[in-house]
Amino acid sequence: MDAWAWRGENGVQLVLTNHALPRHPIESHEIKVTLKNLAPPKSAWTSRIDEDHANPLRLWKAMGEPTYLKPYQVERLTEASCVMPAPQSWKQDGDDIVLHVTLPPHAVAMVTLE
Repeated sequence: MDAWAWRGENGVQLVLTNHALPRHPIESHEIKVTLKNLAPPKSAWTSRIDEDHANPLRLWKAMGEPTYLKPYQVERLTEASCVMPAPQSWKQDGDDIVLHVTLPPHAVAMVTLE
């Protein structure tokens, strides 16, 4: 598990990863993040890359792993590769903001709080 955070003009961003070296065990992790002395955000969302999000390889395999793609297949794969933000829930605890993010194996998530 790795995490990076930074504050910019428009809020706070976190990047969370769940990776392991080859042949090392890996499992899903529930991550609790507490941001100290942070005003309540106006909006919060998470963008993910994992088995279920932004994964065109999964779709290509489901297509039968074609060597040559038809135009509609290229379009579908392009859509499947897009990173789509989803709302992120959070709770206020005094002056702190607390959020929970579950990361499956080999996942990356970017949480944005504005």
